[in-house]
Amino acid sequence: MGSSIIAPVVAGLAAGIAFVILFASLFSSAAPVVQSRFHADLSIDGLKDRYSVGESIDFTIRATGYGVACGYPDVEIIDLDRHGETVFGLPGSLILIICDLDANNFDRTWTLTELGTTGHVTIDRVGHYKVVASFGRQTAEKYFIVDEISKRAIEKTNGLDEVKTFVGHYPGAEARVYFVTTCATESCETLIRVPSVVEYLYEAGGAQDGDNRTAILRVGIERKWNGEPVYFQISCQASGSEDAKDIYGSRIEEEDIVEFLHEESRCPQ
Repeated sequence: MGSSIIAPVVAGLAAGIAFVILFASLFSSAAPVVQSRFHADLSIDGLKDRYSVGESIDFTIRATGYGVACGYPDVEIIDLDRHGETVFGLPGSLILIICDLDANNFDRTWTLTELGTTGHVTIDRVGHYKVVASFGRQTAEKYFIVDEISKRAIEKTNGLDEVKTFVGHYPGAEARVYFVTTCATESCETLIRVPSVVEYLYEAGGAQDGDNRTAILRVGIERKWNGEPVYFQISCQASGSEDAKDIYGSRIEEEDIVEFLHEESRCPQ
């Protein structure tokens, strides 16, 4: 009789100890829960190579792989010009979640808002920066620059009639600057990077519902320092279609822009 009583007690103690160990491993560690059979590919998506001072910085973190991985990634932005000073950090591992302990394949994407950001992420100092994301034992890095050149290029174009008409139609349009490398002197002994295109982009709808539509205004800039706008192109494209409709010219009249954006079915409405 004694043995029949002791066995359940021992089994119960073992189960209780196992539960305590499992619970502690889930919630006491700062890192996501990672079992031995675990692999993840980590990426930083949507980060541009260059930003202006004060420009909103946004990106997502994606992890794909297999195994049991609970938690959120840690994210830092590091100032490389100031001895690795952290200028922005999200300790995602402090966010408490309940996990499915069955090992399986996963494909997870987190926005900065989901990781705890409130408001826009901006940097007010010119310099070289690095984004570092970590999840479990995996780490991903991406580099970018903050400068005044992009800001000046945007300021140079946002007062143009074509830009004011486009942004008036799409107030949420995001400005981006693309650069080219060109000769700084006639002998071309020195090279510099100068703005070649200022792009205003607006997207509406979502990829999930299959009705994403994009409108883009591109302002071409002379390939020299402090160059002037030389052309304008407005294009619209719907998701699932490789064809885009556009209008193009050295100048585009306001009524032509409004008519195109209203009547072209590929444009966001």
